[in-house]
Amino acid sequence: MNLIKVIPPFIIHAFVKPSFYLMMKFFCRLEVHGRENLLKNKKMILAPNHVNEIDAVITGSAIPLRYLRFLPIFFTSLPGEYYKDRNKFGWRSYLYKEWFFKVLGSYPIKKNVKNYAQSLEKHIKILQRGYSVLIFPEGKMGNNEEPGEVHGGVAYVAEATNSKIIPIQIKGHLKMGFLDFFLRRRKLYVYYGKPVDIKPLLERRSDQPVEIRYREAVKEMLSNFRDDISLNN
Repeated sequence: MNLIKVIPPFIIHAFVKPSFYLMMKFFCRLEVHGRENLLKNKKMILAPNHVNEIDAVITGSAIPLRYLRFLPIFFTSLPGEYYKDRNKFGWRSYLYKEWFFKVLGSYPIKKNVKNYAQSLEKHIKILQRGYSVLIFPEGKMGNNEEPGEVHGGVAYVAEATNSKIIPIQIKGHLKMGFLDFFLRRRKLYVYYGKPVDIKPLLERRSDQPVEIRYREAVKEMLSNFRDDISLNN
């Protein structure tokens, strides 16, 4: 990957994210569990639930600076035209520009592409170059902190790049607004799961159609992860 595209998000993630972490620690009384599950090697696939616009920021900020080898973490955003809706995004529509997401390490997602190889080509190239990516298994924001309908993309990318998946659960921020944040009305939790090798889950479904095979493997991975959280809390 071109260094020009890597350096800006690395600088922002390395020097700005500590401020976000401290803010969340104070205003949201952030608790982070499972940091010991982060991989020793550089590249990884982060797979958090998705109910808030700042999920990618929360996920990255909760990773300590001693894990600088994971940075930058790349993720996807919708095309810039999507964020022009002022009725939906309000003042944020002035901020949510493609250049803004690019400096954060984001790139526009390919919408309405039903082929994994085409729609996830960028993810694969990033991981092959040794960087980490963040993929939401649900693909879009939901309205419940428990995973809704999941897609198989994260399993496809993990298999194609021989990468491990770190499932992540964020709790306490559903429909959190500015007043909730600044008045300290919420308590935020981030759980990092154990690294998952998706291949055994896929091999047990080798007789299933491709789409179902990947999707069911992701569902099983997330179900096992939620069970682990329940047992340890």
